Amino acid sequence: MSEVKSSPPKIVIKRSEHRVLTLAIIFVVLAAPATISGAWYYFTGTAAPLAITREQQALEGTGKQVAILAMVSWGNSGNRRFTQEDTRELLQSAFARHGEEVVVFFEETSGSQTSVTYRIGANNIGPTPLSGAAAGVRMAVEAYRMHQ
Repeated sequence: MSEVKSSPPKIVIKRSEHRVLTLAIIFVVLAAPATISGAWYYFTGTAAPLAITREQQALEGTGKQVAILAMVSWGNSGNRRFTQEDTRELLQSAFARHGEEVVVFFEETSGSQTSVTYRIGANNIGPTPLSGAAAGVRMAVEAYRMHQ
């Protein structure tokens, strides 16, 4: 008996199916980034998941972007009547009165005193105790405006 070898079935795509497949691939390639960005925004609330932000460039000292950074060394004093969020809002409102924005970072420290250092490009103003942080706001705004 002789065996009949059958070849594997070939997939044949008709010309009209080929157009639909091409359009589907183009749609997926073009729509995927927007869909992923939309999903990222929906779940995290931030609009730029992969973008290098102005604040990140200012923190790293890269790029031409300059921002006012307020780096707060948060001491572990237990008798405080305000929180980090209260401090962030007060610093942001102080800079808003001068028409500028500030990015506030907190760093936990082992000491009991809380201090603020303002960083504008390569310039540092401070550290000053939190009670005297308002004195550095004007200097930080002036240094920021010199960079522009």
